[in-house]
Amino acid sequence: MTYTVDKREVAVVGVNTAIMFISFLVVVYINVNRAYIPLKCKNIPLINVLYATMFLWFIGDIYTYQPSLVQASRPICIATMSWLRMSLGIFSVISCHLLRIYQYQCVFQWRIRATGKHLWIPIALWTVLPLTYGILASVLPEDKGNSYVTDPPMCIAEKPVYF
Repeated sequence: MTYTVDKREVAVVGVNTAIMFISFLVVVYINVNRAYIPLKCKNIPLINVLYATMFLWFIGDIYTYQPSLVQASRPICIATMSWLRMSLGIFSVISCHLLRIYQYQCVFQWRIRATGKHLWIPIALWTVLPLTYGILASVLPEDKGNSYVTDPPMCIAEKPVYF
């Protein structure tokens, strides 16, 4: 099956790729200059993880919402939509934000640092949500999980896995 590339989709992907590249340069600058005092107080590992999860989310979005740019099938939809976009993308971004809020809770409410069990138990708990979603979306049948429709060509999530 041949696809005709939509110029609007190319423009959207081009602009978003440029923004992601600028963000990558900023992350590299932060890591190179981490001894600089205003950057020293930032949570640089969390910034790195957030950039990585946003990049995976972006790649998953290209496969999900730009049907003329990529050739897709149900396995590709599961890999990109369920794992890259949702599990490793948006759910991981949410988990990073929850971890940061939890760290503030530890410091300002409980007067402890989030180290040891106070760090690793929440990380383990917040990895359960993305992994559970990804596994469920992979094993559910097409009428309850993710599917690929040909007209228009796109990946869709059915209601049980969508909610």
